Amino acid sequence: MKTTSLLLLCATALLAPAATTRDTDGTSAPALTSAEQIIKATRDGLCIAVMPSADTPLPLSNAPWRVMQVLLAGETNAAELAAAFRAAGTSGSITCRPLASDRLPYPNDFANAVVVGPGGSAGAAKTLVSEAWRVLAPEGVLLLDHPGGSNVDTLARSAGIAAPVVTMKDGMFAIRKPYPPEMDEWPQLEHDAARTRISHDKVVGIPTGFQWLHGEEGPYRNAQAMLAAGGRVFYAISESSTSFIIEARDAYNGVLAWSRRFTCRPAQARGRFMRPPPAKPAGFAADGERVYLTPEAGGAAVALSAATGSTIMTYATGGTLVLHDGLLVTHDPSSTQWNVIDPATGKQLRSLGTTNADPGSVMLCAGNNAYFLDNMSAGVTAAPPARTSGTAAPEPAVKNIVCADFHTGEVKWRAPAFNNGSLYWANRGLVALLRLNEDVTFFSADDGRYLWDTVSTTKKGNHAAAFYLGDRVWTYG
Repeated sequence: MKTTSLLLLCATALLAPAATTRDTDGTSAPALTSAEQIIKATRDGLCIAVMPSADTPLPLSNAPWRVMQVLLAGETNAAELAAAFRAAGTSGSITCRPLASDRLPYPNDFANAVVVGPGGSAGAAKTLVSEAWRVLAPEGVLLLDHPGGSNVDTLARSAGIAAPVVTMKDGMFAIRKPYPPEMDEWPQLEHDAARTRISHDKVVGIPTGFQWLHGEEGPYRNAQAMLAAGGRVFYAISESSTSFIIEARDAYNGVLAWSRRFTCRPAQARGRFMRPPPAKPAGFAADGERVYLTPEAGGAAVALSAATGSTIMTYATGGTLVLHDGLLVTHDPSSTQWNVIDPATGKQLRSLGTTNADPGSVMLCAGNNAYFLDNMSAGVTAAPPARTSGTAAPEPAVKNIVCADFHTGEVKWRAPAFNNGSLYWANRGLVALLRLNEDVTFFSADDGRYLWDTVSTTKKGNHAAAFYLGDRVWTYG
């Protein structure tokens, strides 16, 4: 059986949505007074309409869902109902299926909207609303077409729903599902600006199955990167050494939001047969509203709409992108500077520390500090310190680790980067440097002092060589 590298397991908490203002208790949702308004405030992926009575009228018209699935009771003709939705202006794919039991045939946290029509007994309505709430994704909307609206609050509470009910002008009722504050997302390639590769999610558990699955093995085996932000997943698929595709899907149900092709110059050939590597973005990050992308090394970054993929803005610089404190950090290859810019306006706010930054370096941002490498003067090296217990003698340094104030750009300290690797992560008072042999050297985040390094005879195979979990650093033996 073929599989695909683009899979989303049932442990989807890491892929939770991000928003500028997050509704975590159901009380801060915008004041929505019609079905049209609440639809516009919800991602346009999957809508499930549950019609417990064969005589239920169409629950929505002009619904902009990309995919709509209707569960029917009784002997309603599915083809006729789908045609009726089309005639009413509903766009996107429409599928009708029988409502076979009181349990909806979907996993938890799946749909962007669930519409429940009237009909059935009070007990059946309670069960159905509870099920609808279960399959509704965080920040999704439950729409109830329930006659006798005075009972809707009671019905919601009996179904275990604590979020407030909004009365609609069109006779329907809406309940927005809060975003769980225990969820986390993955908006940058190594999770955050400090590249810790550690999620803060407290909901995700052991994977037990697929939440959704798309595609054959084919092109998805060339997926080069994946982000999760704003309720969507974004990933790059390499087509060749000169082109790649960025796709966006709903994180909870996999409905495709958009797909866009980018071209770039081929990277330097490498490997046994000296072929250029597969194309991928030189920089890639996302937030709840935008996707930030540098299509090729040395090129300019662009901001894309997370909802549509259209270009919002092109920036003056690009390189390896970092998002920190709501600001975008780009790299200027002409001056080898790191620049902090306002992502909304493209205005450069400041440069960080030096005009001699290592062009192959990465940026780490943690709290008020930004860390990067710069080159020492030609022919200058720094002698290593004495060997510490349990470590090998470090190699002389030809680069410095630089710590700059992220908010002012002023250099706080500069220290020799013994062992001459690349910056790996910054966390809990440590700055880690990854060496070519995949061992890790640790420096003090306070002043850049060399502390210790790992010594291992085990080849890591290009996997992460060290993590800071709990109160310990975990490395390969």
